[in-house]
Amino acid sequence: MHMDYGKIRWFMRKAWVQRTYAEELEHFQSPRLNPQLDKALSEVIVELGLADKKMDGASVRGIPVKTEGKTYVSFAAAFDCCARSYLSPVSYISAILEACLYQKVDRCHFAEQAGRGLRAFPSFIREFDLRQGLIEEFTRRGIAVIVESGVRLDIEEHTDVKLTLFDEDGCEGRAYRLWSYLPTNRGTYNLLQKLLGRRAGGDVASGVHVLCPFPFFGKKDVVQGWYLHPESYFVEVADAIMECEASAERGKDALSTGAAVSYDDVICDPEAHVRRVCAFEKQAPRSETHAA
Repeated sequence: MHMDYGKIRWFMRKAWVQRTYAEELEHFQSPRLNPQLDKALSEVIVELGLADKKMDGASVRGIPVKTEGKTYVSFAAAFDCCARSYLSPVSYISAILEACLYQKVDRCHFAEQAGRGLRAFPSFIREFDLRQGLIEEFTRRGIAVIVESGVRLDIEEHTDVKLTLFDEDGCEGRAYRLWSYLPTNRGTYNLLQKLLGRRAGGDVASGVHVLCPFPFFGKKDVVQGWYLHPESYFVEVADAIMECEASAERGKDALSTGAAVSYDDVICDPEAHVRRVCAFEKQAPRSETHAA
């Protein structure tokens, strides 16, 4: 069970910012069970210049980029593990270093792995925030959903967040695949590489997808330096999904009603679509359609 939406925001406001990274080491006891991990965690926090810093959003944005080569461990897996139990910047670093120890990564790479992982931490927070915020929004609407994210979904289904609707009888309905990213030049470039099937995971699955660029340059919630989605954003994404649902209920696909654009439209003219919440549909190949 993941930490809930309100709880992680409470931790940001009331717990994380109240402690430095060094103080969190005393609060977070799990590494004490592994002296090797305990020692590495204490040393890496000092090496990264974090020991005396409060665990706020600014602390992870100020980590210097070292000469970094290979990524030896899965940062997404480390975050997912923490989100299922206890999440803080220090517990996340601990999970990364524990993976390094398990995989026998050379000690000289520990700080660079932790540093790179911490710079990715805000993106995992935003994805988690999107997931939990949508659960709350659909619950307010009286609509049952299951919202999934994590390593398995990323690897097996090439999806950041998957939202599945259920009808009043509890029967599973359509699934929507959500793409969470920063609408910067680098963020949109990486998104397009994924959409074109040029990254791990291969081709994009057929069905309806929703582009969910974080409103970095617009209205956003800032909680102790952490950038999160405003409530209005969850309403906007849910409205886009429900517009597609309305099309389906009328016996039409989302493309024909204008509820979604086509996959080809996004690929051919990305600037018209990738900087706003936008549903797009990738239709199944003919052979796949006939097989169904």
